[in-house]
Formats: sequence, C-alpha cells, structure tokens
Amino acid sequence: MSELVDRRRFFGSPRVFVATFCLVALASLALICGIENYRKDLERKRMEYLAFSKSHTISETIISLLYKAEALAALVVQGDGKIEEFERVAAILITDPAIRNILLAPGGVVSHVYPLKNNEEAVGFNLLGEGQGNREAISAKQTGRLTLGGPFETVQGGQALVGRLPVYVHRGGEQAFWGLVSVTLRYPEALKSVYLEDLYNQGYSCKIWRVNPDTGLRQIILQSDDEPLHKPVEKTFDILNAHWMISIAPRDVWYTRYIALFYLAGLLCCSLTAAVLARNYCETKRMKAMMEHMAMFDSLTGLPNRRYFFERLREEIDQCTARGGSFVLGYLDLDDFKYINDTYGHGSGDQALIRTAACLRRCLGDAHLAARIGGDEFVVMVKGESPEASQALLDELEKALREPLIDDNGRRFACSASLGRAVFPTDGTTEEELTAHADASMYRKKQRCRAHPR
Repeated sequence: MSELVDRRRFFGSPRVFVATFCLVALASLALICGIENYRKDLERKRMEYLAFSKSHTISETIISLLYKAEALAALVVQGDGKIEEFERVAAILITDPAIRNILLAPGGVVSHVYPLKNNEEAVGFNLLGEGQGNREAISAKQTGRLTLGGPFETVQGGQALVGRLPVYVHRGGEQAFWGLVSVTLRYPEALKSVYLEDLYNQGYSCKIWRVNPDTGLRQIILQSDDEPLHKPVEKTFDILNAHWMISIAPRDVWYTRYIALFYLAGLLCCSLTAAVLARNYCETKRMKAMMEHMAMFDSLTGLPNRRYFFERLREEIDQCTARGGSFVLGYLDLDDFKYINDTYGHGSGDQALIRTAACLRRCLGDAHLAARIGGDEFVVMVKGESPEASQALLDELEKALREPLIDDNGRRFACSASLGRAVFPTDGTTEEELTAHADASMYRKKQRCRAHPR
C-alpha cells in the first residue's frame, strides 16, 4: 500500500497524469508542426532564391551573347540599308565559341552568313516563312525587339538558340522595316556556364523548360537529372521577349521520421529550441541579404550588374528628359581578352577584370556609375556639368586603362580597352538608342585599334 501511495504522490492521480500527458503531447505536436512548417517555408525560400539565381545566370549568359546583334543592326543602319564590311565586323563579333554564326536577312530572307562554311544551307532561308523558330522571327518584327528563339533544329543541322533583331532604316522620312539580323548560338554549349549539377549536389532536382510555340508542347531545355519533380517551386522568367520556366524541387521527401524525432528531442531543452529558432531567423535574413546583393552586383568585380545599371539608366533618362539635363553613356570592352585567357590563364583574365573595375571606381568615384554587364564588357554613366566635362573624364579613364597589368605570377602584359560613347540627348533619347550608339562606337574604335595597333 505504501508503494502505491508513493507512486500516486509522484505521478498524481491517473486522470491528471493522462490529461497532462495529452496536453504536453498536443502542445509538442503543435510546436513540431509549427517548426516543420517554418523549415518548409525556409526550404521553399531557398529554392526560390536558387531559382532566381539560376534564371539570372541564364539571362546574363544569353543576353551577353545575343546583344552582338545590336552592333550588327547598327552596321546596317549606318550603311542606310547597304551591307558593307560584313565579314570583317562579323569576325570581330564572334568572340565566343558558343556563337555558331551571324547572319543578315533583308526582308527576312537570309543573304549573308558568317562563317559561311557549314552554314551554306541557311542562305536563302526565309525567316518570316514556315519553319521552326520562325514564329520568334515574326514576333521580333511585330514587337520591334530583340527576340530569343529556340532551341530548335536548324536548316543546316543541329540544334541552336537564336536572337532575331528587326532593323529599321529611314525611307521617305519614315522608319521602314529593312529586315532581320540574327545571332545563332550553339545548343547546349551556350548554356554550359549554367551548371545545374551544383543544385543536384545540394539535394535538388532542376529543370529549365518552355512551351514550344511551334508544337504547343513542353520542351525541356536543361535538366539536372531525369527524375520527376514533386511539388516544385516554379518561376517564369523572360529572356529577350521569350518566356522560360525554371522548376526546382528536393530530391528527397519533405518530411522524415528522423527529423520529427529530432525536433521532439529538441523540445526537451528550451535553450536548444531557442538556438534553432534564432539560427533559422538569422539564416533567413542572411539569405535575403545575399539574394538582394546577388540580384544587383557582380560577384567577381563587386560592380553593379546589368540589371542594376539599366534600371538606373532608365531613371536618369526620365530625370534628364524632365529637367533638360545631359549625361554620357560609355560602353567598354577589353581588347584581346580571349588572348589573355588563352595565353596567361583564366586567373590572369579575372585579374584583368578586377583591375578594370578598380580603375573605373578610382577614376569615376561615387558621383558616377560603372557596371559589369557580362564577360569583359563594362558600361559607365558619367553625369558632369557639361558633356565636354564628361568626355574629358572619359578621356582620363581611357588613359588609365592603358596601363599594363602585372599578374600574381609577376608577368607583365598589355591590357587595354576600347570605349564607345553616346551623349544624351544628342546621340539618342532612349535606352536602346544610347546603347546601340555607344556599342557601335566601341566596335568602330576596336576596329581602328586592330587596323592601327600601337
């Protein structure tokens, strides 16, 4: 009897014991569900971040290659529709092995292709007629914008991604459609830098896909593996008037018995629970800050990226249009950057990019804006008291960029750059006009440097 009394004194009455057990069990279950939902939200935010990061990488990769079409269009416009020195300019534009060819299509019919070898079948092809990829060409003509097409089978064989850009010239005081210029990218080689394997190694499956406008069916562009996705995070992103989708999902199930047991054990120690919550809260803030920074800045040079710069450019155009101001847009491209990479290694190439970014910061200071928009291409926006003062500052910048580079191995080599310029509003009043003018100016300077090397 005394043993039974001792047990009741320790446990209390059976009803209280059962009630307390049930209440604690319910509270524990509610807290576990809350923590697990919180973990699920964190996991979903992480996947959203990964989807954003990969889509941003894809956009930058494709845009940096296809914007070569702008320079080709500028060549046609400057020639008033006449095609001169096409092969020489095209040879300069094809600086990346991912570019398969560049072509001109007056009236939509291909007349010039570079390189012609292995692309003879493309000559005479009507980009505005029937065929795979032609819907994108028609869309480019209708919208007047550079439009991404593909991947699809080309007439000369193999799959490719293409950028179609409509060109308009002055005819009778009006802008008349001249035709299309196009840059063709090797597929899937052009997307090698996207590297979905890192997501697979982190425990995620990823697929990049689109709805094929020719068939209306889902077309896989890239994928980390062949496994089906379970409740994926999906994000639509636009690349040059084309709509692509990225889907990311964990390779394993959301919940496991071991994780639930781990949380249940953690409930026995309040300090451990508080530590887990604090860590998750800080991780969320860190990931948010990282997402915001990576969305606007280049990881190698620390400069703003394409997205940040062109948002600021549009704001500056609107402000100058309203108050009558002026500024100078500069396009900067390193000379012989491929030669530096091939001869001295990619480490020296990265040092050249970092040195260029440091030179831009030193010469421009905080009053002006510089950004890296992809590869070895940079842009600057100089807001001086007058266009002459801005031009003088850019002259000083060009001089500073001619200084030779000494890499970490003590090797000294030339690392110059070609800088094209466009003055608002003299050379254009829109983002497209200014960038096209500055880009064309840069390539003309690059041609002169190659024709008359120092």
